[in-house]
Amino acid sequence: MINCRLKDILKERNLTQKELCSMINARPSTICDLCNNNADYIKLPLLYDICIALNCEISDIFTIK
Repeated sequence: MINCRLKDILKERNLTQKELCSMINARPSTICDLCNNNADYIKLPLLYDICIALNCEISDIFTIK
């Protein structure tokens, strides 16, 4: 199972989901789904934007259990 750590990363950096949405021009529902591990898929450009905005790697966001 793939686990998304985006919620934890945002908390560590004192950012809200809304702030991330503003930074990358994403829909709040999309970021909410990622934070709650409810996303079935993610578009690569969005993933790229998240990584750039948070200055992290894809492997920081996703883990495999």
